[in-house]
Amino acid sequence: MTTVSIHITHATALPPLELRRVRQWGDPVMMEWGFDVNQVGTSNFQAVRCWNDGNRTFGAVTNFLYIPHAEVMQLRDMQFAEQTDRGYYDEDSKMNWLCAFRGKMYMYDSKFDTDGKEVHWRTASAIRWGTLTLGGNLVQVERYETIKLRIQDRPLQDYEMARLVGFRRSDWDRPLDDLITEGLVHYCYCAYFPNNGFGHTPKGVVYSPFFSPQDYDFVGPQDAQPSALYIPTIWLEPK
Repeated sequence: MTTVSIHITHATALPPLELRRVRQWGDPVMMEWGFDVNQVGTSNFQAVRCWNDGNRTFGAVTNFLYIPHAEVMQLRDMQFAEQTDRGYYDEDSKMNWLCAFRGKMYMYDSKFDTDGKEVHWRTASAIRWGTLTLGGNLVQVERYETIKLRIQDRPLQDYEMARLVGFRRSDWDRPLDDLITEGLVHYCYCAYFPNNGFGHTPKGVVYSPFFSPQDYDFVGPQDAQPSALYIPTIWLEPK
């Protein structure tokens, strides 16, 4: 999980909107890296953790960005109410699926506030977003870099890494369809038992930005603010 060292041997600039798709859980390539519900032992959202160039580690729980309250409410406004075959889900029920103290894509620093009241996304001053991509979604690649690092228990070696473009504060005012097309907002896809079944959330279609560390405060081991999030190119497939 922790990088021992980093050495960029080359960096190749790309034209704007170089798009790739994050491989899904259960893809043969991804199963070699543990992205498999049978190995994890539970269904999951399609969480594919990112590496960052700040503290130089992977992580979607120990590494996170703080999303301030006003933008949490904008995240709520990004959702839409819908009737599904499982029931009717409004914006609030979708946010309740996204956010909790632990075990969700967005989490709180503590379960209770200083007054002893349970923390909620409607009242928290800021909530955590773990630094991750979501399988099945497009991501926008700024460039590729060859970086020497250690992934999981693999030997220290060179990996081609995709430096990703993230969602900026100015993007809240842009059309949602454009943001999805450009890989800046993701569908919150899930991986289901028994065979990594791919689909939307149990609450229907839910959206989440792929936030950029250039606009949001980072917290993680060493708390070194990164400039970008990365993913190994082998975890990506063509658009």
